Amino acid sequence: MNKMVKEIIERLINDDMVTRMAAKYEFLGKGEAAVPVLLTVLEEDQREVVRYWVFDVFGGLKTQAKDAVPKVLKSLIEDDSERVRAISPGVLLEISENFEDLVPVLLTAKNKEKSDRVQRSLDMVLYKIAGKLGYASIEELTKAFE
Repeated sequence: MNKMVKEIIERLINDDMVTRMAAKYEFLGKGEAAVPVLLTVLEEDQREVVRYWVFDVFGGLKTQAKDAVPKVLKSLIEDDSERVRAISPGVLLEISENFEDLVPVLLTAKNKEKSDRVQRSLDMVLYKIAGKLGYASIEELTKAFE
């Protein structure tokens, strides 16, 4: 990770919201080109706050960050941070181009997850996906994907 990227990351995780938003918009302005840089950041900087705010940037990039789907999916299942797991479903909803591929992983995560906060996040996203795919409820969606 080069010096400039490190500086932007430090601003991204700053407690001051204006500083953090300016850094976020710096990454958003790079569009799809920011994704490989941010994936490298995640490999080199293991801090929870970095993971959280990089995922937030991915969500802001929407489908331009589709290459980050595998990393976000893995974090949803494996990350030790409740905060990171809780943001992951919403990020996936924003960056994924194929909701049908997400549903089985989201349902597996829902069955394994013990955190109420992450459960609520998963429920919200599953409900939205159910509607997008033409199902009236999470229960209908679940039955269709069993």
